[in-house]
Amino acid sequence: MGSEEDPRDYDFSRKIFKAGFVVAAVSGILMWLLMFVWVFGFTGGVSWGTDSKTEINLHVILMTVFMVYLQGHGAIIFRTLPSRPKFQVKLIHAGFHFTTVIAVSFGLWSAVRAHNMKGQPHFFTLHSWIGIIAIVLFYGQFLAGFLVFLLPYAPMRVRNFVIPYHKFMGPLIFLSSCMAAATGMMMKALGALRY
Repeated sequence: MGSEEDPRDYDFSRKIFKAGFVVAAVSGILMWLLMFVWVFGFTGGVSWGTDSKTEINLHVILMTVFMVYLQGHGAIIFRTLPSRPKFQVKLIHAGFHFTTVIAVSFGLWSAVRAHNMKGQPHFFTLHSWIGIIAIVLFYGQFLAGFLVFLLPYAPMRVRNFVIPYHKFMGPLIFLSSCMAAATGMMMKALGALRY
């Protein structure tokens, strides 16, 4: 007897994945809505260059929406679009991540600017350490993925060597991003409770 998989197992696995994807997508949209209500309803909204309290809110929105939600969707796009041509899915994957690189760069810059306005030191909290690690890993992953998988120059043996590490780093970066978002929101909430 061979080790063939039962097609019903694959169908069941796809159904579980689709259900999990729907739950994650709806949860992510709910996260967006709640975060926007929180930022615009309770913490003064966002600004660029006028007020440190509202400029840091721009950091909150950009990092959460892009580093958690969009990066998370970009990471699983190959599973959500299995019937599409592979190169087309690669472009969508790269597009999600490129958009995230741009937004995260602005998000990081807005945090640095907000700290400069208040005269606060940079990178002195657990949130900032986890966040910087997540960003450095994400930028490195993006660059490696672009050079190895998107450009047509890397030999197949290099791609085959890199792919397991690329697949391992995606969830690690996503979890690091979630940890950074959770610690950042906790800091923001605790700061709001101070009178």
